[in-house]
Amino acid sequence: MKQANLRPRGLAAVRRIAGHAQEDHFLDPYQQQQKLEDDTIELRGAVERQQKDDIVRLARHQEEAEKSEHPLNRIISIDEDADGIVINTTDIHLPRRIGEAVERAFHGSLNEDCDEGGYFVRVNWTAKI
Repeated sequence: MKQANLRPRGLAAVRRIAGHAQEDHFLDPYQQQQKLEDDTIELRGAVERQQKDDIVRLARHQEEAEKSEHPLNRIISIDEDADGIVINTTDIHLPRRIGEAVERAFHGSLNEDCDEGGYFVRVNWTAKI
């Protein structure tokens, strides 16, 4: 077997896709177990039905913009209840992007909670009363 065909053993390797350098991340078993939790954004507060629809539309728009650069960054699910909306994603950057867009459009307060390793993020947005 040629040496060039072997996959690097480091935690990350860089490859070129469509002329852009992209990093492949190799998670060890401990990191894989931690990654079982979804990265989420919780949108809470007195939000009307029309605003919920606008927020979901805004989240989908941010997902499409993110997918143009990173095709695997997606929304897994959108759950609506009486208190607001919970959006689960595949990546830690997408909830931040959605949260910042919602904050710009609807104001309110935004805060982020990350784990120590940086593999999980929960973004919370609360509407102004």
